[in-house]
Amino acid sequence: MKRESQPTISVIIPCHNQGRFLGDAIQSVRAQDYANCEIIVIDDGSTDNTSEVAGSFPGVVSLRQRQKGPAHARNAGFHRSAGTYIVFLDADDRLLPGALATGVSYLTAHPEALFVYGPFAYIDENGKRLPGRPPGRPPGDDYAALLRGRNFIAMMAAVMFRRNALEVAGVFDTAFTQCEDYALYLTCARQGIIGRHDQCVAEYRQHPVSFSRNHRRTLTVGLAVLRAQWPHVRSNESYRQAYSDGLRSWREHFGKRVLHDLKSNKQITESLLDFLTLLRCCPGRLFAAALRRLKLRD
Repeated sequence: MKRESQPTISVIIPCHNQGRFLGDAIQSVRAQDYANCEIIVIDDGSTDNTSEVAGSFPGVVSLRQRQKGPAHARNAGFHRSAGTYIVFLDADDRLLPGALATGVSYLTAHPEALFVYGPFAYIDENGKRLPGRPPGRPPGDDYAALLRGRNFIAMMAAVMFRRNALEVAGVFDTAFTQCEDYALYLTCARQGIIGRHDQCVAEYRQHPVSFSRNHRRTLTVGLAVLRAQWPHVRSNESYRQAYSDGLRSWREHFGKRVLHDLKSNKQITESLLDFLTLLRCCPGRLFAAALRRLKLRD
């Protein structure tokens, strides 16, 4: 396909102090077999070499803002972009060969899809493949499945959006300091059709400073994202049940992780924060277990 006949893809890379991985992310985009692509890096108040790394790649648009978080950074990149299709690539992740062409091919063949996603692989801090497979797509209604607390899409870089779908959905809700991708998926699934292909398109890096490892924040914000769906589900019995299942699922899954953190933390301040999170988010069995744990420390 000649460049002039290709729709533009914008790959938006938010980065906060991930300069050591950023070059890998950019190179993974430049290595794609899809020519008509722009790369936009949003330096979200980094104090490392993020700006220098981004500036070392000719043709890469690099914007800097004071630190506002990933939702703000992605929105800033989107508003600067010109692409018909949009991919959001975190600075510590990578696209796999053929990822962009695969997404465009699917969306061209399925004009009803608001976005399309595919499988991904896990890698460690050094880029070595790790065991594990992404979650499968549950059968049935995608909105109901997402309400049940199963973010089966799981990785932002494995998704390609239509620009007009993001304009209608409102891009990322900056009220959420985490799980903003989950909130966007819920909005899109409520409004239309989600597509899926079977080509592995991205690598999801697991490392100690990963933003997603703050279990207190994940539990608190995840529940807030789900509760924001209540006006859209209250009049539909099956969605109400899926919503209730989702609240229970978030509390069980991430509540257990917060409880584990409470048991492992040696600092009393961190333990108290874990305890208060469980008190607020998980009244019942998990909170009782947290209370017993704190009594054992006295």
